Amino acid sequence: MAFQLQALLNHWYRRPGQQALLGAQKALLDEALTQIFGFYLVQLGAPWPEDLLRTSRIDTRIVCERAPVRIDGMDTVVADVDYLPFSRESVDAVVLPHTLEAVDDPYHLLRQVDRILVLDGHVIITGFNPNSPANWRIRWFGRERKTFARLHWLRMHRVVDWLNLMGYEIKLAQHIPSAWLPQRFSKQAERLDYLLEKSALHPGRLYGIVAQKRSVPLTPSGLNWKLANWLPINKGSWVPTRRILHRSVHEKS
Repeated sequence: MAFQLQALLNHWYRRPGQQALLGAQKALLDEALTQIFGFYLVQLGAPWPEDLLRTSRIDTRIVCERAPVRIDGMDTVVADVDYLPFSRESVDAVVLPHTLEAVDDPYHLLRQVDRILVLDGHVIITGFNPNSPANWRIRWFGRERKTFARLHWLRMHRVVDWLNLMGYEIKLAQHIPSAWLPQRFSKQAERLDYLLEKSALHPGRLYGIVAQKRSVPLTPSGLNWKLANWLPINKGSWVPTRRILHRSVHEKS
């Protein structure tokens, strides 16, 4: 894992101009964590200058990093996140703050997270949106452009595809902050947000994903299956399936 990236982001988020981004991530985490219960929560990496998981109802919270870090209210495990030192199905929730961007093989890390998560456990992911014009500046022209250029600039929809492939149910997938038009254009902003999310061209600087590990598959597997006789579906009708939920911040109010 590129520890220097996590250390850089820890200082980067302390700058006055980045407080809005930090607050947007905290709002997303606060909402997601109120619905998650269990015994153990693990945060992989420490890119934030403060504990954003304080609202979690899980008592034991652990931050895993390659170097010792001190965060009040959290225990520290020093380890390489490429080889997570946790037992199979032993963790109730895993938070990946800019972690997929910092590792050599993001999909490999997701497979490891899947290994340590209990059935019906949750994974929460935040990352930079590569389609954001504001992120183009820090990637190509900012003072730390050499470090930011080394990131894996993953599109949110690509990470969602990986999670779907692994059998996860997507609880939330949205770009943040999405309130980028003036308040008087709130209705137009909601509609434009929806269209941009569908086209994967949203200009929001960050994205957030909340997904749940399923104990049963979402759809029948194999070729030899039939719909039950009692299902009220006429011949030739489409069966509705679960779809990714895209919400704008306006829907929270």
